Amino acid sequence: MTTLRNLEPPGHATETVTPEPVKAYHAVLYARRKFKDQVQPDEPDPTTVSQIIAMKAHLQDLPDVTIERIYMDCQKIDSHQPLPQLQQLLLDIESGKYNCIVIYSLDTFGKDKAETEYYMLRQFPSLELRIISIQDNYDSNRSEPESGTFFRLEEILRGSLRCNCPCGD
Repeated sequence: MTTLRNLEPPGHATETVTPEPVKAYHAVLYARRKFKDQVQPDEPDPTTVSQIIAMKAHLQDLPDVTIERIYMDCQKIDSHQPLPQLQQLLLDIESGKYNCIVIYSLDTFGKDKAETEYYMLRQFPSLELRIISIQDNYDSNRSEPESGTFFRLEEILRGSLRCNCPCGD
């Protein structure tokens, strides 16, 4: 019969490795109605509801993400007016209430290309905010190119946000 002995010198502490705790993400969902169809502003809005349903379904596979609040901008607003729910969301994120934002697609965030690029490429990364975009198959926590789910955010933004101006950008 063979016995195993502790080969460590007397008085030497053995090192145990403990796994790093999984970071908990407190997520906010944001949905925005896109007014491309001929839907009247006072009609019920199925598009934002569908976005929320898709986001919630996607998050079921992410146990580290907890939905804390849902923001929705459903009213048609002039292009020069701010989106009220988006403005409140941005204030709450900057105050540290949330560390994850979930959107249906990058083109449903913000009022224009410049605003979306500013938040997605500069502001949110500087706040270490996790960004999940369902339709674009983007999660800023996934960085393995071989997984097929990683796309550089700049490339997604270039592809999904088209300028509707005569310059053709």
